[in-house]
Amino acid sequence: MSAEVWDTYFKFCFERNPWDKLLSWYLYYYKTSKLNGSITDFIRSGRAGRNVGFDLYSINGWPVVDRVYLFEEMEHALNDISKRIGLSQPLTLDGIHAKKGKRKSTNLREVYTDQEIEMVRKMYAREIAFFGYDFPQTK
Repeated sequence: MSAEVWDTYFKFCFERNPWDKLLSWYLYYYKTSKLNGSITDFIRSGRAGRNVGFDLYSINGWPVVDRVYLFEEMEHALNDISKRIGLSQPLTLDGIHAKKGKRKSTNLREVYTDQEIEMVRKMYAREIAFFGYDFPQTK
């Protein structure tokens, strides 16, 4: 595809709070693989790193999409995308269930130890720096 054509497209992606994203990946992985282990075990195994998406939308450490939306602001993102691509009706996710399960706790402080919080902080340092994420005190 030529650069001229590429530049006519609106390129976007979504990023999610790193602690929330890693916890979801951890719970999904252990539920589907029937393995056991702590979040620390999951991070140290290298499996958690497969969920770091920054390299998918960046080159040499800089995002190359036109916009990175935050997962936590989905409604705003869908409205903005709808306007940018000229839709007469805003995009919605009504009736779509991306998640199959519910967590026992939605308070991340109840799930992560201080050590695990710092492990995630190091793993997702780029996302945290670019998008201003911090560990939520309550959720």
